Amino acid sequence: MAVRKIANEIVDFREVALRSLGHEGVAELVERTCAHARTFAEGLATVPGGQLLNEVVINQVLFRFEDDETTDRILRRVVDSGEAWMSGTTFDGRRAIRLSVSNWQTNDADIARALQAFRAAVGMPSLPGGSPSAWPR
Repeated sequence: MAVRKIANEIVDFREVALRSLGHEGVAELVERTCAHARTFAEGLATVPGGQLLNEVVINQVLFRFEDDETTDRILRRVVDSGEAWMSGTTFDGRRAIRLSVSNWQTNDADIARALQAFRAAVGMPSLPGGSPSAWPR
């Protein structure tokens, strides 16, 4: 929600961002987050088994691995590593991973670190118990 009540005042955070950054600053922020998403999508080619599912035209990347169990397992490993957070979803009846670049502080090093986390997760041996939902939490 972009509008909230703080200390008995209604604050529209869209207006605050626009006043703070200006039109050009907001445009640059949007373009930068979209560029980071494109960089991640291009880097996905270096992640064994990664399959890009969308044409990246905004700040969203949708991808998966060879099967649902592998997709969920790799996502859980990356999230558990603390290097990146993204969510799982279902697309076209199969499990997928959705990356949304939306933080103004995201930089090239963050994207490189997220890609490395996926490469590391793919290379880890499978744990007994299969699906991440079967793992102890």
